[in-house]
Amino acid sequence: MKKVFRFILTLCVSLGLFSCFGDTTPVAPNSIFTKYPLTEGNIWNYHRLIRFHNINPDSLSNRFPDTLFSNHVLVESLGKTKLLGLFETYVLVERMSDSVTINPPDVGRSYYANEEDGLYLKGYSGTGLSMPKNSTRSLKFKNIYYRNINHLLAQLNVHRINPVGSSPDSLYLEIPPKKVLEYPLHVGSSWIYREPGDPFIIGKKIKSQGIISITAGKFLVFQMVWMYDLDGDGQWDDDIIIVDDYASIGLVRRSITITDIIITDEWLNEIGTYDYSELTELVSYQVNN
Repeated sequence: MKKVFRFILTLCVSLGLFSCFGDTTPVAPNSIFTKYPLTEGNIWNYHRLIRFHNINPDSLSNRFPDTLFSNHVLVESLGKTKLLGLFETYVLVERMSDSVTINPPDVGRSYYANEEDGLYLKGYSGTGLSMPKNSTRSLKFKNIYYRNINHLLAQLNVHRINPVGSSPDSLYLEIPPKKVLEYPLHVGSSWIYREPGDPFIIGKKIKSQGIISITAGKFLVFQMVWMYDLDGDGQWDDDIIIVDDYASIGLVRRSITITDIIITDEWLNEIGTYDYSELTELVSYQVNN
């Protein structure tokens, strides 16, 4: 379906906390979040919707096999493991399918650790989340050329792809480990996720707190925004909008919007633009803190 789509995140400001089964338990506005639920056996099932829209000119729509994609992502904690036999971590396995299946394929693993001051990513293996094959061709964004949208999303650190020619089972370490969340979560806190030169600065900030309603239920969440300075001009980019919503049971929603991506031909000539949007929402879960 080649249509123009836009979506707007809505977030109400009333307060409350919902258990793993959706029951309401009132809490104070400054709820404490000091530990991500990495317990072995925890499972999160997400629905992921991907849109290519605002394609300009319309004649370039034929470069996209479709403008709307949907799949399911299952994340499961396999419990504690020592990364390289040295670092205490929990391993989360990611599985992806076009529909909810009993045994979807394993597409990647991430190694996390709860430290006193935050949740850290220490390494990963596999390709992680990806786009359908041939979803887009070469593109340009912030004066940098990318092979496809996967390549750009990997650069933004919201997805990942392995280097060309590498084994899908190759293990990659984050040195130093990256602080995914800073504990305790509270509105207004901010930190640097990647330093300049790694390859560029990425910051994170807890913007607000409130209640959201999604398929899995209603949740009191901390809303965290990603901040990028890809061109190194000292200003946060306003054409990359990535927002994560964290509840006591973990990540419940992520939205990604990237505007004015330049489409290039095989000779890297600029021939048009489009916007990219992605919305991932929790559908069901089984979480023991």
